[in-house]
Amino acid sequence: MIQIPGPACSTRAFEAHPAGAEPLPAVIVAQEWWGLNDHVKGVATRFAHEGYVAVAPDLYSPLGNAADAWTRTLRLFNQTLKT
Repeated sequence: MIQIPGPACSTRAFEAHPAGAEPLPAVIVAQEWWGLNDHVKGVATRFAHEGYVAVAPDLYSPLGNAADAWTRTLRLFNQTLKT
């Protein structure tokens, strides 16, 4: 996991790198509404195997801990809509 700094807070993100020389093309992998989970990390890893640097930000991380259950995610999602 990496931290992406921002003006008000930082955001955690999963980063996957391919083997090889840099500079490399990059993609941003967007999470589904329930958060950064193993599936999203797997998608980023598959992009890395194809030669891309893949970054998957945890869009809920500025609100606290990562979402790990459906009801908690729904609450975090609703908080995001209010900000």
